[in-house]
Amino acid sequence: MTYMLPRIGHQTKMIPFTSRQSNRLPLWLLSSIAFHMTCLFVAPNSDGQTIELKHLTVAQFQSSFDKHVNLGLLPRDIQVTVKKNVPLYDVIFEKPNDKFRWAAHHHMSDVHFSTNLAKYDKQKLVLRIHRKYSVAGKQFHVGYWAQKPISSKKIWQTDVTIPQSGKAVSQLKPFDDLMVSFLKSNQIPGATIAITRSGRLVYSRGFGVSEIAPKQSISTGSRMRIASLSKPITAVAILRLVELGKLSLDDRVFELLDHLPYAANGKIDLRLKEITVIHCLQHTAGWDRNKSYDPMFRPTQIANALSVDCPPGPDHIIRFMLNQPLDHHPGTQYAYSNFGYSVLGRVIEKITGQRYETFVQENILEPIGISQMQIGKTLASQRADQEVRYYARGNSKRRSIAGGPDEWVDIPYGAWHVESMDAHGGWIATAEDMVRFAAAFDKPEDSPILTRESIQKMFARPKKPIGLDNKGMPSPFFYGCGWLVRPAGNSQNTWHNGLLEGTSTLLVRRHDGLNWAVLFNKSHCLDGKTAAGKIDALLHQAAKEVKNWP
Repeated sequence: MTYMLPRIGHQTKMIPFTSRQSNRLPLWLLSSIAFHMTCLFVAPNSDGQTIELKHLTVAQFQSSFDKHVNLGLLPRDIQVTVKKNVPLYDVIFEKPNDKFRWAAHHHMSDVHFSTNLAKYDKQKLVLRIHRKYSVAGKQFHVGYWAQKPISSKKIWQTDVTIPQSGKAVSQLKPFDDLMVSFLKSNQIPGATIAITRSGRLVYSRGFGVSEIAPKQSISTGSRMRIASLSKPITAVAILRLVELGKLSLDDRVFELLDHLPYAANGKIDLRLKEITVIHCLQHTAGWDRNKSYDPMFRPTQIANALSVDCPPGPDHIIRFMLNQPLDHHPGTQYAYSNFGYSVLGRVIEKITGQRYETFVQENILEPIGISQMQIGKTLASQRADQEVRYYARGNSKRRSIAGGPDEWVDIPYGAWHVESMDAHGGWIATAEDMVRFAAAFDKPEDSPILTRESIQKMFARPKKPIGLDNKGMPSPFFYGCGWLVRPAGNSQNTWHNGLLEGTSTLLVRRHDGLNWAVLFNKSHCLDGKTAAGKIDALLHQAAKEVKNWP
């Protein structure tokens, strides 16, 4: 474990301690060690005691961390707020159920955080908690790394049969075998998967449960948050408006919108006026969450700045961001931006006079036979009909943005505002819905929602310098308009994945006419990898094992 006040240039030394050895040290000595060296601990077995502390200064956080670690507790969740340039920590400690190696640092500089990322990656520790905050214009980090999630609760035993739904297809048994083994080995509650071939649905199945307690088997009609699979949908809606002559890809978005910056005296980055529709579609508008932050996950900060109720809506978020500097000049660098797609949602509403959700349902989804997709809700009590339950890593909790100031909630149900994510990550759908959407572009000349020309624009390589590697050559894959694209001969593979705590999703369109979608109701596997990311290559392998397609 590392628990120390970081110092620039301070040299740390890794000293292994076992739980038995640490228990022999008096608290005053353990506290002293904490300020001078880095220690890696093995957490002891114990029952589930939980303690919550709020509004701790850096020094108080250090002291309480030392105290509770000595008692065998570890952090389950950490939140940081900054008031008058003073960081204040809220933390939940609990006694873990398993032994595992872990490490933690707080108030790290960017350099210190990057160094620790590399160090703990080599030690096969996974970053479980990461918080960023700014003090006097400088960015700091809190990081907690662990060997595996802080929970030994088994969702499935290896000898338990995974519930299955949907029609089994004998020729596609490799996919059945993959899904069953994947859920078991990675402790994922449930998943749905659907496959089309040459535009025809050939496989649709559910595996596992939509809810653990009470246990409910998942079905092919189960709906899930699709997270960033929402972006291809928004991109298609924008391209449809271009076809209708109501919009140009070169239109400047903040000339179309009429939002006023929230602070009249704020310094406005004049480069904002240069951002175009195509910049937002291709993530080249200049917002970079790795250099600053993602405003879609800063509802409390934005609500406080604007003096509005939390959670703020998309229009409030835009007003806030109009007073923030860009991280890059528009059109010069690719940097994935949820906010850019939220802006596109507001462009759709401004141009059409309709709510984003309504326009997409009527003009994109209904023409291809999709009738059950909708924007999801934040709270568990607001789940839609046949919507699954979402499960976070290690039963983690955060402070609610939808409830009272002292309310801690399961992360998927109140740590962020799903409704405000509409255009970049808010839709719920079935796996069948998603492959039906993907198949709409298999035959560009027959697509019911876009012309061949628009589909070509959607999958086209961005203008230079975007889409080039370090040598100035075309990169092997790139981000088009709402899709990742990998050229394959005269065709291409296109795909997108999605991730929110509690859900992981993948949509793939292959050059050989296969499309598949897989949706999980837990975001991460036991090893910390995302479920969609880990199963991606395995799905291609399963497809290779199919001898005769139905």
